[in-house]
Amino acid sequence: MDIREEDIVLLSDDNSYLVAKKVQFDTLNYYCVVNMNDNEDVKILYESNDALIELEDPDTFDCVLAKMYEHTDISKLLDILKRRIQNNNTE
Repeated sequence: MDIREEDIVLLSDDNSYLVAKKVQFDTLNYYCVVNMNDNEDVKILYESNDALIELEDPDTFDCVLAKMYEHTDISKLLDILKRRIQNNNTE
């Protein structure tokens, strides 16, 4: 899979999610995604066998979350999210 930050992915719940952040940890790609219709619906996913799976292991979750926000400018990330959501609502 070639998923990048700011891409939009459709998950099995039939909702579109904006990829807010992508990191690699222990040889896997992890993604922080935000529901385009409900910005309180945020998920951490990982890529396995060409599928996106929600991360549930608490220890890995903590490590991945720390890595995601290690070098993230939160205000820049929020601006990107707002812009993409606004663009999606006008399309």
